[in-house]
Amino acid sequence: MIFNYSRESTLRVDISIKFSYAISFTEVKKIAMETIGSFEKGLKMPPPRIGIDKIEADGYTIIINTWINSHGLQDTRLELNEKLMNCFEPLFNPKK
Repeated sequence: MIFNYSRESTLRVDISIKFSYAISFTEVKKIAMETIGSFEKGLKMPPPRIGIDKIEADGYTIIINTWINSHGLQDTRLELNEKLMNCFEPLFNPKK
């Protein structure tokens, strides 16, 4: 069965973020799920999807697919990117 969610005034936001192999995918996925789960403008259905999109010599890239209401797409996308960056910052800049 195929659902056309865009007909229901929702859109999927796709966000790609690259990580070093020194950063655990398990930790990245946990932080991303918590961040998306607490994002008020994100929809619960269909559920978000997070996975490894690319494997390269210097790191891996994750893809985050989540659904939002179509109104205010760009503002919502920017807000979610900022929220994710703030949550991932400790992984990018660990305290020594």
